Amino acid sequence: MASPESAGAASGARYRIQPTVKVGIGLIVIYAIVLAVIQQTSGVEYDEFVDSAENAWKAPVLSLGVGAVLLLAFMAWARWDMIWRDPERLPMPRMAWVLLGAFVATMVVRLVGIRYGDIDRELLLAVLCLGVLVGLTEELLFRGFFLRCMRGAGLSEGMAAVWTALAFGLFHLPNVFLGTGVSGLGQVVLAGLSGAALYFFRRAFGLIVVAMVVHGLFDVGTFLEPDYAPDSIGNTAFVLNFIAYVLAAGSFFYLIRNNRNFKVTPAGIVPMPEQQPRAEPSPEQG
Repeated sequence: MASPESAGAASGARYRIQPTVKVGIGLIVIYAIVLAVIQQTSGVEYDEFVDSAENAWKAPVLSLGVGAVLLLAFMAWARWDMIWRDPERLPMPRMAWVLLGAFVATMVVRLVGIRYGDIDRELLLAVLCLGVLVGLTEELLFRGFFLRCMRGAGLSEGMAAVWTALAFGLFHLPNVFLGTGVSGLGQVVLAGLSGAALYFFRRAFGLIVVAMVVHGLFDVGTFLEPDYAPDSIGNTAFVLNFIAYVLAAGSFFYLIRNNRNFKVTPAGIVPMPEQQPRAEPSPEQG
């Protein structure tokens, strides 16, 4: 049976480019530039993306569609492993399961409370396509490529997950300059917390597709609830969302404290190398 080191070396030999921190950051930057250029060229303001079907198709759907093609092409070319699934199931703390429950409850409340009959059919179709593309592209980029790069850099699983969530939050920073203003800084924080929750969706089932589906449905509800749901739905979703964010904040401390002793490799879970203790001088050495 091959050792973890030999299995990792054989796997790495298939890569056309090694999954490193620099490559992960580069992918995010290139993807963000592509989206920004297409969305700015469309002439549609950020806060007007889902005001009409025309706006949705011209700006977010088009840009995310192009982004999806580029990411899938890179995935096929790079030949990276551990993108779609983890090599083995990772342990899940109880708090993480509660976090996922609160996240799903928020999503369900929003989706159930929306008055779909009041929505223009073409707009609804555009928003559904937007949800699919957001879930596909952002999960593939962050909980797929970037997480793979953090693992490839030899980080502990806790720090790999934390940096992935932080990168997801910072990815939303340009929105401050694209239309959200100072309030967009809050979006950066909330996106980072959502990133922690979405990481645990992948971790709970070992499959990125679970995070993709949840992410897409969550965003569909977020897009439609303000204009097409009663205030009671919005208030209930707000409370549930607040609980989820508090739990997500707690998950950061869990990851840093409890997941620093192992890393995830193509061969499976591997203990982190322990620091060698300093040798005490012998009595003869004085």
